[in-house]
Amino acid sequence: MSGLRKLDPVAVVLAVALATCTDYDPVAVDGESPSLGHQQAHSSFESANGVGQDASTGAEPFRNRLSIALSIIGKLVPDKTITLSIQGTTSEKLTGGEVRVMLPTMAAMAHAGAGKYPYYPVDKAIPTVARWAVPAMEVGETWRQSLQITLPEEGYYQVAVIATAQGPNEKDPFVLNKVDLERWLLVLADGGRVTHFLDPNAMPAGAIPGEGPFRQSPNTSGSASYATADAAADASDEVTFHAVYYESGVRKNAAGAEIRINYFDQADEVVRSRVQTVPSSGTVTVDCPDAYEYIVVSVVAPHTNETSGRFLIGGSTAYNSDCGGTRTLISNSYIFIPWRNLNEVIPAMERYFGQYRSAIAWETVFTDEPNTFYWPNSDRITFDYNYYNNKWVAAHEFGHALHHEALGGITNSGSCQGHQISQPFSYDCAFSEGFADYAADAALGNQSRWERGYSAPSGRDAAEIEGNVAALLNDLIDSTNDGNDSTSYPAYYVVRVFETCRADGRLRDDVTDFVWCLERRVNASVHNQSFPRGPNAPSRVTESASEPSGWSASDIRQTWLQNVG
Repeated sequence: MSGLRKLDPVAVVLAVALATCTDYDPVAVDGESPSLGHQQAHSSFESANGVGQDASTGAEPFRNRLSIALSIIGKLVPDKTITLSIQGTTSEKLTGGEVRVMLPTMAAMAHAGAGKYPYYPVDKAIPTVARWAVPAMEVGETWRQSLQITLPEEGYYQVAVIATAQGPNEKDPFVLNKVDLERWLLVLADGGRVTHFLDPNAMPAGAIPGEGPFRQSPNTSGSASYATADAAADASDEVTFHAVYYESGVRKNAAGAEIRINYFDQADEVVRSRVQTVPSSGTVTVDCPDAYEYIVVSVVAPHTNETSGRFLIGGSTAYNSDCGGTRTLISNSYIFIPWRNLNEVIPAMERYFGQYRSAIAWETVFTDEPNTFYWPNSDRITFDYNYYNNKWVAAHEFGHALHHEALGGITNSGSCQGHQISQPFSYDCAFSEGFADYAADAALGNQSRWERGYSAPSGRDAAEIEGNVAALLNDLIDSTNDGNDSTSYPAYYVVRVFETCRADGRLRDDVTDFVWCLERRVNASVHNQSFPRGPNAPSRVTESASEPSGWSASDIRQTWLQNVG
Protein backbone atom coordinates (compact mmCIF):
# COMPACT_ATOMS: atom_id res chain seq x y z
CA MET A 1 0.00 0.00 0.00
CA SER A 2 1.66 3.19 -1.10
CA GLY A 3 1.95 6.12 1.27
CA LEU A 4 1.51 4.17 4.52
CA ARG A 5 4.06 5.07 7.14
CA LYS A 6 5.41 3.16 10.10
CA LEU A 7 2.74 1.92 12.50
CA ASP A 8 2.05 4.67 15.01
CA PRO A 9 1.20 4.11 18.70
CA VAL A 10 -2.58 4.12 18.19
CA ALA A 11 -2.37 1.33 15.65
CA VAL A 12 -0.19 -0.64 18.06
CA VAL A 13 -2.81 -0.24 20.80
CA LEU A 14 -5.61 -1.51 18.58
CA ALA A 15 -3.54 -4.26 17.00
CA VAL A 16 -2.69 -5.64 20.42
CA ALA A 17 -6.34 -5.39 21.44
CA LEU A 18 -7.89 -6.86 18.35
CA ALA A 19 -5.49 -9.23 16.70
CA THR A 20 -4.69 -12.89 16.95
CA CYS A 21 -1.31 -14.44 16.30
CA THR A 22 -2.99 -16.77 13.88
CA ASP A 23 -5.90 -15.72 11.71
CA TYR A 24 -8.49 -18.14 12.88
CA ASP A 25 -8.38 -18.72 16.62
CA PRO A 26 -10.32 -16.19 18.70
CA VAL A 27 -10.77 -17.09 22.34
CA ALA A 28 -12.19 -15.35 25.39
CA VAL A 29 -9.96 -13.52 27.83
CA ASP A 30 -10.95 -12.73 31.40
CA GLY A 31 -10.48 -9.33 33.01
CA GLU A 32 -11.43 -5.74 32.38
CA SER A 33 -9.53 -5.41 29.12
CA PRO A 34 -10.97 -8.03 26.78
CA SER A 35 -8.97 -9.08 23.76
CA LEU A 36 -8.82 -11.71 21.12
CA GLY A 37 -6.40 -14.32 22.33
CA HIS A 38 -5.11 -17.21 20.31
CA GLN A 39 -4.24 -20.83 20.37
CA GLN A 40 -0.76 -20.78 18.86
CA ALA A 41 -1.63 -23.56 16.45
CA HIS A 42 -4.32 -26.13 16.15
CA SER A 43 -2.01 -28.77 17.61
CA SER A 44 -1.45 -26.74 20.78
CA PHE A 45 -5.17 -26.01 21.19
CA GLU A 46 -5.81 -29.46 22.57
CA SER A 47 -3.17 -29.27 25.29
CA ALA A 48 -4.04 -25.67 26.15
CA ASN A 49 -7.67 -26.56 26.72
CA GLY A 50 -7.24 -29.92 28.35
CA VAL A 51 -8.43 -32.07 25.48
CA GLY A 52 -7.64 -35.61 26.50
CA GLN A 53 -7.98 -34.75 30.18
CA ASP A 54 -11.50 -33.38 29.82
CA ALA A 55 -13.62 -35.96 28.05
CA SER A 56 -16.35 -34.34 25.98
CA THR A 57 -19.79 -35.69 25.23
CA GLY A 58 -18.27 -36.61 21.84
CA ALA A 59 -18.24 -34.69 18.58
CA GLU A 60 -21.88 -34.23 17.65
CA PRO A 61 -23.14 -35.58 14.31
CA PHE A 62 -24.02 -32.15 12.94
CA ARG A 63 -23.58 -32.10 9.18
CA ASN A 64 -24.61 -29.86 6.35
CA ARG A 65 -26.80 -31.59 3.82
CA LEU A 66 -24.80 -29.65 1.23
CA SER A 67 -21.42 -28.52 2.57
CA ILE A 68 -19.75 -25.64 0.75
CA ALA A 69 -16.07 -24.93 0.10
CA LEU A 70 -14.89 -21.64 -1.36
CA SER A 71 -11.54 -21.49 -3.16
CA ILE A 72 -9.80 -18.43 -4.58
CA ILE A 73 -7.92 -18.88 -7.84
CA GLY A 74 -5.55 -16.02 -8.59
CA LYS A 75 -3.31 -13.63 -6.69
CA LEU A 76 -5.01 -11.13 -4.37
CA VAL A 77 -3.52 -7.95 -5.82
CA PRO A 78 -5.26 -4.69 -6.88
CA ASP A 79 -7.11 -4.62 -10.22
CA LYS A 80 -6.61 -8.38 -10.66
CA THR A 81 -9.41 -10.59 -11.96
CA ILE A 82 -9.71 -13.70 -9.79
CA THR A 83 -11.97 -16.74 -9.82
CA LEU A 84 -14.22 -17.69 -6.92
CA SER A 85 -14.59 -21.48 -7.14
CA ILE A 86 -17.46 -22.99 -5.15
CA GLN A 87 -17.82 -26.70 -4.50
CA GLY A 88 -20.71 -28.39 -2.78
CA THR A 89 -20.59 -31.93 -1.39
CA THR A 90 -23.60 -33.82 -0.10
CA SER A 91 -23.64 -35.69 3.21
CA GLU A 92 -27.34 -36.52 2.82
CA LYS A 93 -29.60 -37.04 -0.16
CA LEU A 94 -30.47 -33.77 -1.88
CA THR A 95 -33.67 -33.12 -3.79
CA GLY A 96 -32.68 -29.59 -4.76
CA GLY A 97 -31.15 -26.38 -3.54
CA GLU A 98 -29.70 -22.99 -4.35
CA VAL A 99 -26.33 -21.26 -3.96
CA ARG A 100 -25.92 -17.46 -3.92
CA VAL A 101 -22.83 -15.27 -3.78
CA MET A 102 -22.68 -11.72 -2.40
CA LEU A 103 -19.92 -9.13 -2.08
CA PRO A 104 -21.00 -7.13 1.01
CA THR A 105 -18.02 -4.77 1.21
CA MET A 106 -18.25 -3.80 -2.45
CA ALA A 107 -21.99 -3.25 -2.01
CA ALA A 108 -21.28 -1.01 0.99
CA MET A 109 -18.70 0.96 -1.01
CA ALA A 110 -21.15 1.51 -3.85
CA HIS A 111 -23.92 2.54 -1.44
CA ALA A 112 -21.74 5.03 0.46
CA GLY A 113 -20.19 6.61 -2.60
CA ALA A 114 -16.62 7.26 -3.69
CA GLY A 115 -14.20 8.38 -0.99
CA LYS A 116 -16.58 7.57 1.88
CA TYR A 117 -16.28 4.92 4.55
CA PRO A 118 -18.21 1.84 3.33
CA TYR A 119 -21.77 1.73 4.61
CA TYR A 120 -24.73 -0.53 3.86
CA PRO A 121 -28.15 -0.27 5.56
CA VAL A 122 -28.92 -2.97 8.10
CA ASP A 123 -31.64 -5.51 7.33
CA LYS A 124 -31.50 -4.67 3.63
CA ALA A 125 -30.69 -7.59 1.35
CA ILE A 126 -27.16 -7.40 -0.02
CA PRO A 127 -27.27 -7.74 -3.82
CA THR A 128 -26.63 -11.22 -5.19
CA VAL A 129 -23.88 -11.28 -7.80
CA ALA A 130 -24.32 -14.94 -8.77
CA ARG A 131 -27.06 -17.48 -8.23
CA TRP A 132 -27.30 -21.15 -9.23
CA ALA A 133 -29.88 -23.88 -8.80
CA VAL A 134 -28.47 -27.11 -7.38
CA PRO A 135 -29.93 -30.32 -8.85
CA ALA A 136 -30.95 -33.47 -7.00
CA MET A 137 -27.88 -35.36 -5.79
CA GLU A 138 -27.07 -38.58 -3.97
CA VAL A 139 -24.86 -38.82 -0.88
CA GLY A 140 -21.21 -38.06 -1.62
CA GLU A 141 -21.77 -36.33 -4.95
CA THR A 142 -20.25 -32.95 -5.72
CA TRP A 143 -21.42 -29.79 -7.47
CA ARG A 144 -19.17 -27.02 -8.79
CA GLN A 145 -19.59 -23.50 -10.10
CA SER A 146 -17.37 -20.46 -10.38
CA LEU A 147 -17.45 -16.76 -11.14
CA GLN A 148 -14.89 -14.09 -11.79
CA ILE A 149 -14.55 -10.78 -9.97
CA THR A 150 -12.10 -7.92 -10.37
CA LEU A 151 -10.44 -6.83 -7.17
CA PRO A 152 -10.46 -3.14 -6.21
CA GLU A 153 -7.51 -1.28 -4.71
CA GLU A 154 -5.59 -2.52 -1.67
CA GLY A 155 -8.01 -3.25 1.14
CA TYR A 156 -10.11 -5.83 2.95
CA TYR A 157 -13.24 -7.18 1.22
CA GLN A 158 -15.95 -9.57 2.38
CA VAL A 159 -17.29 -12.43 0.26
CA ALA A 160 -20.43 -14.29 1.39
CA VAL A 161 -21.99 -17.52 0.13
CA ILE A 162 -25.42 -18.85 1.13
CA ALA A 163 -26.45 -22.40 0.25
CA THR A 164 -29.92 -23.77 0.95
CA ALA A 165 -30.80 -27.42 0.48
CA GLN A 166 -33.86 -29.62 0.53
CA GLY A 167 -34.13 -33.35 1.01
CA PRO A 168 -35.79 -36.21 2.89
CA ASN A 169 -35.53 -36.80 6.64
CA GLU A 170 -36.23 -33.17 7.48
CA LYS A 171 -37.08 -34.23 11.05
CA ASP A 172 -33.43 -34.80 11.91
CA PRO A 173 -32.15 -31.55 13.48
CA PHE A 174 -28.55 -32.72 13.14
CA VAL A 175 -28.88 -32.36 9.36
CA LEU A 176 -28.50 -28.66 8.60
CA ASN A 177 -30.09 -27.36 5.42
CA LYS A 178 -28.47 -23.95 5.26
CA VAL A 179 -24.83 -22.89 4.97
CA ASP A 180 -23.94 -19.27 5.66
CA LEU A 181 -20.28 -18.88 4.74
CA GLU A 182 -18.17 -15.72 4.81
CA ARG A 183 -14.55 -15.06 3.95
CA TRP A 184 -12.45 -11.89 3.79
CA LEU A 185 -10.08 -11.11 0.93
CA LEU A 186 -7.01 -9.16 2.03
CA VAL A 187 -5.77 -7.44 -1.15
CA LEU A 188 -2.13 -6.27 -1.08
CA ALA A 189 0.24 -5.00 -3.73
CA ASP A 190 2.54 -7.97 -3.24
CA GLY A 191 -0.27 -10.49 -2.84
CA GLY A 192 -2.76 -10.95 -0.02
CA ARG A 193 -4.59 -13.83 1.61
CA VAL A 194 -7.98 -15.12 2.71
CA THR A 195 -9.14 -14.98 6.33
CA HIS A 196 -12.31 -16.15 8.04
CA PHE A 197 -12.99 -12.74 9.57
CA LEU A 198 -11.72 -9.19 9.39
CA ASP A 199 -8.34 -9.52 11.12
CA PRO A 200 -6.69 -6.15 11.94
CA ASN A 201 -3.38 -7.90 12.59
CA ALA A 202 -3.23 -8.84 8.92
CA MET A 203 -3.55 -5.25 7.73
CA PRO A 204 -0.54 -3.14 6.70
CA ALA A 205 1.18 -0.87 9.17
CA GLY A 206 -0.67 2.42 9.56
CA ALA A 207 -3.99 1.24 8.13
CA ILE A 208 -7.11 2.12 10.10
CA PRO A 209 -8.87 -1.18 10.94
CA GLY A 210 -11.99 -1.64 8.86
CA GLU A 211 -13.39 -2.94 5.61
CA GLY A 212 -12.88 -1.52 2.15
CA PRO A 213 -9.87 0.33 0.75
CA PHE A 214 -7.17 0.97 3.32
CA ARG A 215 -7.16 4.37 4.97
CA GLN A 216 -4.04 5.78 6.58
CA SER A 217 -4.19 6.76 10.23
CA PRO A 218 -2.90 10.29 10.97
CA ASN A 219 0.65 10.26 12.31
CA THR A 220 2.24 12.46 14.97
CA SER A 221 5.54 14.24 14.90
CA GLY A 222 6.40 17.28 16.95
CA SER A 223 3.26 19.35 17.34
CA ALA A 224 1.37 17.81 14.42
CA SER A 225 -2.32 17.33 15.07
CA TYR A 226 -4.27 14.11 14.70
CA ALA A 227 -6.82 16.13 12.77
CA THR A 228 -6.60 16.42 9.00
CA ALA A 229 -7.43 19.35 6.79
CA ASP A 230 -11.09 18.39 6.63
CA ALA A 231 -13.55 21.24 6.66
CA ALA A 232 -16.21 18.92 8.08
CA ALA A 233 -14.12 18.31 11.19
CA ASP A 234 -15.59 21.34 12.97
CA ALA A 235 -19.12 20.73 11.73
CA SER A 236 -20.08 18.60 14.72
CA ASP A 237 -18.83 17.85 18.20
CA GLU A 238 -19.91 14.21 18.06
CA VAL A 239 -18.98 11.01 16.23
CA THR A 240 -21.21 7.96 15.85
CA PHE A 241 -20.17 4.30 15.82
CA HIS A 242 -22.45 1.68 14.26
CA ALA A 243 -21.75 -1.90 15.37
CA VAL A 244 -22.98 -4.48 12.85
CA TYR A 245 -22.47 -8.13 11.95
CA TYR A 246 -23.26 -10.22 8.89
CA GLU A 247 -25.83 -13.01 8.79
CA SER A 248 -27.80 -14.64 5.99
CA GLY A 249 -27.35 -12.03 3.30
CA VAL A 250 -27.87 -8.93 5.43
CA ARG A 251 -26.03 -6.85 7.96
CA LYS A 252 -27.65 -6.56 11.36
CA ASN A 253 -27.22 -4.37 14.42
CA ALA A 254 -24.96 -5.95 17.05
CA ALA A 255 -27.47 -5.14 19.79
CA GLY A 256 -26.43 -6.26 23.25
CA ALA A 257 -22.73 -6.07 22.54
CA GLU A 258 -20.63 -3.65 24.53
CA ILE A 259 -18.77 -0.67 23.07
CA ARG A 260 -15.72 0.61 24.92
CA ILE A 261 -14.44 4.06 24.01
CA ASN A 262 -10.96 5.10 25.16
CA TYR A 263 -9.67 8.61 24.44
CA PHE A 264 -5.89 8.85 24.12
CA ASP A 265 -3.66 11.91 24.14
CA GLN A 266 -0.49 12.40 22.11
CA ALA A 267 1.50 10.58 24.75
CA ASP A 268 -0.77 7.56 24.17
CA GLU A 269 -2.21 7.85 27.66
CA VAL A 270 -5.89 7.23 28.29
CA VAL A 271 -7.45 10.52 29.32
CA ARG A 272 -11.08 9.41 29.58
CA SER A 273 -13.22 6.36 28.83
CA ARG A 274 -16.78 5.36 28.23
CA VAL A 275 -18.56 2.00 28.16
CA GLN A 276 -22.04 1.49 26.73
CA THR A 277 -24.24 -1.41 25.71
CA VAL A 278 -25.11 -1.33 22.01
CA PRO A 279 -28.83 -0.48 21.75
CA SER A 280 -31.27 -1.96 19.26
CA SER A 281 -30.34 0.77 16.77
CA GLY A 282 -26.75 -0.50 16.75
CA THR A 283 -25.37 3.04 17.11
CA VAL A 284 -23.51 4.78 19.90
CA THR A 285 -22.75 8.52 19.66
CA VAL A 286 -19.93 10.04 21.70
CA ASP A 287 -18.05 13.29 22.03
CA CYS A 288 -15.48 13.93 19.35
CA PRO A 289 -11.83 13.62 20.28
CA ASP A 290 -10.04 16.92 20.60
CA ALA A 291 -7.59 17.94 17.88
CA TYR A 292 -4.69 16.31 19.72
CA GLU A 293 -6.60 13.18 20.78
CA TYR A 294 -7.73 9.98 19.15
CA ILE A 295 -10.27 7.30 20.02
CA VAL A 296 -9.76 3.56 20.23
CA VAL A 297 -13.16 1.88 20.07
CA SER A 298 -13.69 -1.80 20.87
CA VAL A 299 -16.78 -3.95 20.36
CA VAL A 300 -17.07 -6.71 22.97
CA ALA A 301 -19.36 -9.70 23.44
CA PRO A 302 -19.60 -9.30 27.21
CA HIS A 303 -20.04 -11.61 30.16
CA THR A 304 -23.74 -12.08 30.92
CA ASN A 305 -25.91 -14.04 33.35
CA GLU A 306 -26.00 -16.76 30.71
CA THR A 307 -22.48 -16.77 29.21
CA SER A 308 -19.09 -16.30 30.79
CA GLY A 309 -16.00 -14.83 29.17
CA ARG A 310 -15.44 -11.61 27.25
CA PHE A 311 -14.72 -11.64 23.53
CA LEU A 312 -13.37 -8.72 21.57
CA ILE A 313 -15.24 -8.93 18.26
CA GLY A 314 -14.37 -5.70 16.46
CA GLY A 315 -13.15 -2.16 16.68
CA SER A 316 -11.28 0.67 15.03
CA THR A 317 -9.82 4.10 15.65
CA ALA A 318 -11.30 7.55 15.12
CA TYR A 319 -9.86 11.04 14.95
CA ASN A 320 -11.00 14.63 15.09
CA SER A 321 -11.44 14.48 11.32
CA ASP A 322 -14.22 11.89 11.82
CA CYS A 323 -16.42 14.34 13.73
CA GLY A 324 -19.92 14.60 12.35
CA GLY A 325 -19.75 11.22 10.67
CA THR A 326 -20.70 7.60 11.32
CA ARG A 327 -18.16 4.79 11.42
CA THR A 328 -19.31 1.21 10.76
CA LEU A 329 -17.69 -1.33 13.08
CA ILE A 330 -17.71 -4.84 11.58
CA SER A 331 -18.16 -7.43 14.32
CA ASN A 332 -16.87 -10.98 14.09
CA SER A 333 -19.93 -13.09 13.22
CA TYR A 334 -18.23 -16.31 14.32
CA ILE A 335 -18.20 -14.92 17.85
CA PHE A 336 -21.21 -12.63 18.01
CA ILE A 337 -23.78 -15.06 16.59
CA PRO A 338 -23.14 -17.98 18.98
CA TRP A 339 -22.99 -15.47 21.87
CA ARG A 340 -26.34 -14.05 20.76
CA ASN A 341 -27.85 -17.51 20.28
CA LEU A 342 -26.77 -18.74 23.71
CA ASN A 343 -28.14 -15.61 25.35
CA GLU A 344 -31.49 -16.24 23.66
CA VAL A 345 -31.91 -20.00 24.11
CA ILE A 346 -30.56 -20.31 27.66
CA PRO A 347 -33.23 -18.18 29.38
CA ALA A 348 -35.94 -19.86 27.33
CA MET A 349 -34.77 -23.36 28.30
CA GLU A 350 -34.31 -22.50 31.96
CA ARG A 351 -37.77 -20.94 32.16
CA TYR A 352 -39.36 -23.92 30.44
CA PHE A 353 -37.90 -26.42 32.90
CA GLY A 354 -37.85 -24.12 35.92
CA GLN A 355 -34.21 -25.07 36.46
CA TYR A 356 -31.25 -22.69 36.41
CA ARG A 357 -27.49 -22.93 36.36
CA SER A 358 -24.42 -20.68 36.32
CA ALA A 359 -23.08 -18.87 33.24
CA ILE A 360 -21.58 -21.24 30.67
CA ALA A 361 -18.11 -20.87 29.16
CA TRP A 362 -17.86 -21.32 25.40
CA GLU A 363 -15.63 -20.86 22.38
CA THR A 364 -15.57 -21.04 18.58
CA VAL A 365 -12.70 -22.99 17.03
CA PHE A 366 -11.38 -23.16 13.49
CA THR A 367 -10.05 -26.63 12.77
CA ASP A 368 -10.55 -29.21 10.06
CA GLU A 369 -11.97 -31.79 12.47
CA PRO A 370 -15.55 -31.65 13.79
CA ASN A 371 -15.45 -29.81 17.11
CA THR A 372 -18.96 -29.16 18.35
CA PHE A 373 -19.58 -30.59 21.81
CA TYR A 374 -19.95 -29.95 25.53
CA TRP A 375 -17.05 -30.57 27.94
CA PRO A 376 -18.46 -31.70 31.32
CA ASN A 377 -15.25 -31.46 33.37
CA SER A 378 -14.40 -27.90 32.37
CA ASP A 379 -18.08 -27.01 31.83
CA ARG A 380 -17.79 -25.33 28.44
CA ILE A 381 -19.24 -25.54 24.95
CA THR A 382 -17.09 -25.69 21.85
CA PHE A 383 -18.59 -24.58 18.53
CA ASP A 384 -17.15 -25.67 15.22
CA TYR A 385 -17.01 -22.73 12.80
CA ASN A 386 -19.06 -24.75 10.30
CA TYR A 387 -22.08 -24.86 12.62
CA TYR A 388 -21.57 -21.80 14.80
CA ASN A 389 -24.68 -19.91 13.66
CA ASN A 390 -27.43 -22.50 14.20
CA LYS A 391 -29.68 -21.89 17.21
CA TRP A 392 -30.61 -25.56 17.58
CA VAL A 393 -26.91 -26.41 17.82
CA ALA A 394 -26.47 -23.86 20.63
CA ALA A 395 -29.59 -25.08 22.44
CA HIS A 396 -28.64 -28.76 22.17
CA GLU A 397 -25.17 -28.17 23.63
CA PHE A 398 -26.59 -26.05 26.44
CA GLY A 399 -29.06 -28.87 27.12
CA HIS A 400 -26.04 -31.00 28.01
CA ALA A 401 -24.69 -28.21 30.21
CA LEU A 402 -28.01 -27.84 32.06
CA HIS A 403 -28.20 -31.61 32.50
CA HIS A 404 -24.71 -31.74 33.95
CA GLU A 405 -24.82 -28.86 36.42
CA ALA A 406 -28.48 -28.46 37.36
CA LEU A 407 -30.04 -31.88 36.75
CA GLY A 408 -27.84 -34.32 38.60
CA GLY A 409 -24.94 -34.73 36.19
CA ILE A 410 -24.12 -36.62 32.99
CA THR A 411 -23.18 -40.23 33.73
CA ASN A 412 -22.14 -41.52 30.31
CA SER A 413 -19.58 -44.29 30.69
CA GLY A 414 -17.87 -43.22 27.45
CA SER A 415 -18.00 -40.94 24.44
CA CYS A 416 -21.21 -40.74 22.44
CA GLN A 417 -19.35 -39.84 19.25
CA GLY A 418 -21.15 -41.26 16.26
CA HIS A 419 -24.64 -41.21 17.78
CA GLN A 420 -27.58 -40.59 15.46
CA ILE A 421 -31.00 -39.33 16.38
CA SER A 422 -32.94 -42.25 14.85
CA GLN A 423 -30.44 -45.08 15.34
CA PRO A 424 -29.67 -47.21 18.42
CA PHE A 425 -26.38 -46.42 20.14
CA SER A 426 -26.29 -47.16 23.87
CA TYR A 427 -28.62 -46.80 26.81
CA ASP A 428 -26.65 -44.07 28.57
CA CYS A 429 -25.91 -42.06 25.41
CA ALA A 430 -29.52 -42.27 24.28
CA PHE A 431 -30.51 -40.87 27.67
CA SER A 432 -28.18 -37.85 27.68
CA GLU A 433 -28.50 -37.07 23.97
CA GLY A 434 -32.24 -37.56 24.00
CA PHE A 435 -32.60 -35.06 26.81
CA ALA A 436 -30.47 -32.51 24.95
CA ASP A 437 -32.50 -33.09 21.77
CA TYR A 438 -35.79 -32.44 23.54
CA ALA A 439 -34.41 -29.52 25.58
CA ALA A 440 -33.22 -27.79 22.41
CA ASP A 441 -36.67 -27.89 20.85
CA ALA A 442 -38.30 -26.90 24.14
CA ALA A 443 -36.16 -23.75 24.15
CA LEU A 444 -37.14 -23.00 20.55
CA GLY A 445 -40.83 -23.87 20.94
CA ASN A 446 -40.67 -26.81 18.56
CA GLN A 447 -41.47 -29.75 20.85
CA SER A 448 -43.96 -31.13 18.34
CA ARG A 449 -40.98 -32.55 16.43
CA TRP A 450 -41.08 -35.38 18.99
CA GLU A 451 -44.70 -36.46 18.64
CA ARG A 452 -43.48 -39.73 17.19
CA GLY A 453 -40.35 -41.75 17.86
CA TYR A 454 -38.44 -44.39 15.91
CA SER A 455 -38.68 -48.15 15.51
CA ALA A 456 -35.70 -50.16 16.70
CA PRO A 457 -34.10 -52.58 14.23
CA SER A 458 -34.11 -56.28 14.99
CA GLY A 459 -31.88 -57.15 17.93
CA ARG A 460 -31.82 -53.63 19.39
CA ASP A 461 -33.98 -51.89 21.99
CA ALA A 462 -36.13 -48.80 21.53
CA ALA A 463 -34.51 -47.31 24.66
CA GLU A 464 -31.14 -47.24 22.87
CA ILE A 465 -32.46 -44.59 20.44
CA GLU A 466 -32.08 -40.98 21.58
CA GLY A 467 -35.04 -39.81 19.50
CA ASN A 468 -37.26 -42.13 21.53
CA VAL A 469 -36.02 -40.65 24.80
CA ALA A 470 -36.86 -37.18 23.43
CA ALA A 471 -40.30 -38.46 22.40
CA LEU A 472 -40.84 -39.86 25.91
CA LEU A 473 -40.05 -36.50 27.51
CA ASN A 474 -42.42 -34.81 25.08
CA ASP A 475 -45.26 -37.23 25.80
CA LEU A 476 -44.82 -36.92 29.55
CA ILE A 477 -45.19 -33.13 29.30
CA ASP A 478 -47.38 -32.25 26.31
CA SER A 479 -51.17 -32.18 26.29
CA THR A 480 -51.54 -34.15 23.06
CA ASN A 481 -52.89 -37.68 23.47
CA ASP A 482 -51.30 -39.75 20.72
CA GLY A 483 -51.78 -43.47 21.07
CA ASN A 484 -51.33 -44.59 24.67
CA ASP A 485 -50.08 -41.23 25.87
CA SER A 486 -52.42 -39.77 28.47
CA THR A 487 -49.85 -37.94 30.60
CA SER A 488 -49.51 -34.16 30.74
CA TYR A 489 -47.27 -33.20 33.63
CA PRO A 490 -45.42 -29.95 34.34
CA ALA A 491 -41.97 -29.84 32.81
CA TYR A 492 -40.52 -28.89 36.20
CA TYR A 493 -41.87 -32.08 37.77
CA VAL A 494 -40.46 -34.30 35.02
CA VAL A 495 -36.96 -32.80 35.21
CA ARG A 496 -37.08 -32.83 39.02
CA VAL A 497 -37.51 -36.61 38.83
CA PHE A 498 -34.75 -36.63 36.21
CA GLU A 499 -32.48 -34.72 38.62
CA THR A 500 -33.15 -36.58 41.86
CA CYS A 501 -33.69 -40.12 40.62
CA ARG A 502 -31.59 -42.71 42.47
CA ALA A 503 -31.52 -46.42 41.68
CA ASP A 504 -30.12 -48.61 44.45
CA GLY A 505 -28.64 -45.43 45.92
CA ARG A 506 -26.71 -44.35 42.82
CA LEU A 507 -27.51 -41.55 40.37
CA ARG A 508 -29.74 -42.73 37.50
CA ASP A 509 -27.66 -43.96 34.57
CA ASP A 510 -30.19 -44.22 31.77
CA VAL A 511 -33.85 -44.20 30.85
CA THR A 512 -34.57 -47.50 32.62
CA ASP A 513 -33.79 -45.96 36.02
CA PHE A 514 -35.73 -42.84 35.04
CA VAL A 515 -38.98 -44.59 34.16
CA TRP A 516 -39.02 -46.55 37.42
CA CYS A 517 -38.38 -43.36 39.36
CA LEU A 518 -41.31 -41.80 37.53
CA GLU A 519 -43.48 -44.75 38.57
CA ARG A 520 -41.98 -44.79 42.09
CA ARG A 521 -41.82 -48.57 41.88
CA VAL A 522 -39.95 -51.34 40.05
CA ASN A 523 -41.34 -54.34 38.20
CA ALA A 524 -38.47 -56.65 37.30
CA SER A 525 -40.55 -58.76 34.93
CA VAL A 526 -41.71 -55.73 32.91
CA HIS A 527 -38.15 -54.39 33.01
CA ASN A 528 -36.61 -57.54 31.56
CA GLN A 529 -39.29 -57.75 28.90
CA SER A 530 -38.98 -54.08 27.86
CA PHE A 531 -35.21 -53.67 28.07
CA PRO A 532 -33.66 -57.01 27.02
CA ARG A 533 -30.31 -55.40 26.11
CA GLY A 534 -30.37 -52.99 29.02
CA PRO A 535 -29.02 -53.10 32.56
CA ASN A 536 -30.57 -55.24 35.25
CA ALA A 537 -33.57 -53.87 37.06
CA PRO A 538 -32.75 -51.97 40.25
CA SER A 539 -34.15 -53.36 43.46
CA ARG A 540 -35.41 -49.96 44.61
CA VAL A 541 -35.69 -46.38 43.36
CA THR A 542 -36.16 -43.01 45.02
CA GLU A 543 -36.82 -39.45 43.85
CA SER A 544 -37.57 -36.13 45.55
CA ALA A 545 -40.17 -34.54 43.25
CA SER A 546 -43.66 -33.64 44.39
CA GLU A 547 -46.13 -35.56 42.27
CA PRO A 548 -48.60 -33.25 40.50
CA SER A 549 -52.37 -33.46 40.54
CA GLY A 550 -53.63 -36.33 38.40
CA TRP A 551 -50.38 -38.29 38.75
CA SER A 552 -50.79 -41.95 37.84
CA ALA A 553 -48.13 -44.67 37.77
CA SER A 554 -50.25 -46.64 35.30
CA ASP A 555 -50.50 -43.68 32.90
CA ILE A 556 -46.74 -43.17 33.15
CA ARG A 557 -46.14 -46.81 32.28
CA GLN A 558 -48.34 -46.58 29.20
CA THR A 559 -46.43 -43.51 28.06
CA TRP A 560 -42.95 -44.97 28.49
CA LEU A 561 -43.91 -48.33 27.00
CA GLN A 562 -45.13 -46.49 23.90
CA ASN A 563 -41.81 -44.69 23.49
CA VAL A 564 -38.95 -46.73 24.93
CA GLY A 565 -40.47 -50.06 25.90
